[in-house]
Amino acid sequence: MSSEVANLAVGRCGGGIVWVILVKLVDAVVWGLRFGI
Repeated sequence: MSSEVANLAVGRCGGGIVWVILVKLVDAVVWGLRFGI
């Protein structure tokens, strides 16, 4: 699901690497909260 969001962000911004990094950070936070890290 997050990869789809990344693809949408990159498509809208014309390949903005910043969006990819933001999605990666959000993914890390979500996984951390999900497993109580």
